[in-house]
Amino acid sequence: MLNATHVCAKFKISRLKLTQLLKEGQFPAPTSQLGIFKFWTPESVEGWTAPAKPRKEKVKSTIVKYRDGENTWAGRGKMANWLKVHIAAGRSIEEFKV
Repeated sequence: MLNATHVCAKFKISRLKLTQLLKEGQFPAPTSQLGIFKFWTPESVEGWTAPAKPRKEKVKSTIVKYRDGENTWAGRGKMANWLKVHIAAGRSIEEFKV
């Protein structure tokens, strides 16, 4: 018989997560209970796998500081090639500031 501590260690989940999974019906019900303690047989939890965590989409937003038509540069990292060309031609970087 496995108690909640053994189950949490086996599946590497917290007691809180185990409780949530039991409430949501995503974990097998205990095979026996003694007071507040729950017990599972190894066979009842053998094939269970933790549900996949939902992935958050990463949104990379940068604020454009310099613009020349469709060309943009946020002012981070190396200077954009299109801006280098304009500066080499004698124009000021301030002309392209947004």
